[in-house]
Amino acid sequence: MGVQKSKRPIIAPHYSDTQTPSSLAATSNVLPDQVVYVSVKGDFPTAVTGVITLVGAYTYIIVDPIDLTGDRIELGENTVLEGFSPD
Repeated sequence: MGVQKSKRPIIAPHYSDTQTPSSLAATSNVLPDQVVYVSVKGDFPTAVTGVITLVGAYTYIIVDPIDLTGDRIELGENTVLEGFSPD
């Protein structure tokens, strides 16, 4: 499975009360086609011998709980992996 290019807007998870995600996106170095929203394990690249290697220079945003079914994640160069917690 290749990298899915996102059609969703960039979400900036860390911003102050005076900033908004859209104002940060305008100054961000992250391109929309380099953001992958992950809601199921299949949104990640296919695991090879139990390792899911994320593509370098991409941002993966986990939006739902995911069971990796024993696989582990390895980050590529300059890869960002972030998630949200209801807590």
